[in-house]
Amino acid sequence: MVDKLIALLAQSIEKKFGNEYAVYTESVYQNLKKPCFFVRCESMERMQLINGHFFVRAHVLISLEVEGDEKRLEGDKVAAKLFKLLGRLEGDELCFNGRKIHGAWSEGVLNVRCIYDLWPEETKEYDLMEKIELKGLCYGNQIHQAGN
Repeated sequence: MVDKLIALLAQSIEKKFGNEYAVYTESVYQNLKKPCFFVRCESMERMQLINGHFFVRAHVLISLEVEGDEKRLEGDKVAAKLFKLLGRLEGDELCFNGRKIHGAWSEGVLNVRCIYDLWPEETKEYDLMEKIELKGLCYGNQIHQAGN
């Protein structure tokens, strides 16, 4: 699921910003075209639920690298659009809601981080407990046994 999230993020950024910015999902050491975005999953963790169910929490980093004297001005303009885009991603029958979206400048690069909770595509059905049956009538907060 993380690969689908990263691909959808890259596609959404390309769609939102057009050909003005290059979008990379891997590190590039040669022929880097700026301005550009780097989209990566910084870390992920499995969050255990009951009965073998779980979801994956992905911490995503989007970095904007810009050249020129007005880096911060351009970065601030892009940040507002990026924050809105990251809040809700939709595409190919998938939908992801980002949370804890925040950005910070570091060494001339705007880094925007957010968190996505990803649920596995298939889940097994389990009975959570034995069935309990209670026969009686309920009046307000009191239960009266049938036949009493």
